[in-house]
Amino acid sequence: MINDLLPLRDHRGEIGGEKTTNTIKTVHTLLNSCGLSNSGVHVIIPGDHQRPWNPPLGYICLYEGFFSQCRLWFPLPNLLSQYAHRRKIPICQLSPGSICNFVAALTFTAEAEVFLGIECFEKLTNFKNSQGSELWMVNTKPAHNFLPGEKVSNFKKLRARYFFVRVDDRSFKNPKCSRRRVWNDSPARPSSAQKLPPRFQHVKDSLFGVAERSWDQVSRRRVEAAMVKARTKFASFASSLGRTSEVPPTTIVNAEMLRSVNPHEERIADPKSEQARNEFIDIEDGDELPALGFEDENVAPNDSSPPPPTEPTISVQLAPEPSSGSKKKRSKKDNGKDKSKEKGKGKGSAQSETLCGRGRPRIL
Repeated sequence: MINDLLPLRDHRGEIGGEKTTNTIKTVHTLLNSCGLSNSGVHVIIPGDHQRPWNPPLGYICLYEGFFSQCRLWFPLPNLLSQYAHRRKIPICQLSPGSICNFVAALTFTAEAEVFLGIECFEKLTNFKNSQGSELWMVNTKPAHNFLPGEKVSNFKKLRARYFFVRVDDRSFKNPKCSRRRVWNDSPARPSSAQKLPPRFQHVKDSLFGVAERSWDQVSRRRVEAAMVKARTKFASFASSLGRTSEVPPTTIVNAEMLRSVNPHEERIADPKSEQARNEFIDIEDGDELPALGFEDENVAPNDSSPPPPTEPTISVQLAPEPSSGSKKKRSKKDNGKDKSKEKGKGKGSAQSETLCGRGRPRIL
């Protein structure tokens, strides 16, 4: 576990925010009650000095209420992670009512056997701050209110019930998207196309054509049935990755049981290890947001997206061993080049060490 984010303290030197009240037992109970005990996710119970805005590297924070009251599931749907990624905010910075809108939209379109892409969802909703708090709301527009009535709003009692989840293909449909963990006071506002997506009206009609659209009618059983229907009708991102039927056991541990590593003092020895593959860094300001284009009817629906492109393999060809005569001629030139290279390396390492400290939020 790599803890590279220091706790945020106020003028009295005290850590802001509430310490989590979750335990290994409560998270086990939560996953069992939501039918997620066999999801294979890796959960860490935050320590005394950890808050929702400073999870360890490779993990994100999630609230218990997202699952118990908002009916969210694992792996997290791609529509949710892509929406958060386009705004450069962590998922836990979305209000509970926002999560309800994502869950309801995915459930209704799955029941209607219609693909809901990010373009259509952004045209159906708006994005604004939640009454001056650190949370952000994703509400349906008045003309497109597919989920009428009250949703989950009383979230104060659940704000202290949170935990950290490792980012991998068990917790995310697309683990390469929305890996941000640090809170953002100024989310990005991606520009949307002026023209409506070609299938927008069809998606909207399908949403409003579903019976029983109030939130109290969206039960956990109904959500699960809709997701099973979507998986049987359309190809999923997980199957395109070649996931096997063997699911690792769900793991829940306390943060105090893990060894913390300072990334400035110790590096991961094996870059091919499972931990190294899951250590996703925060999104920096220079990162590009995914391009906004109209969805194709042949694209897999709801939480399905094509697998990310693999990194190209760079082959290195070694030069032939020089003769003994040429070694002496080149020795003086090589010594000068080596000194200039050492100066360049010093600057590069200093820049790379400053990347982990960006984007820390203010104290709640």
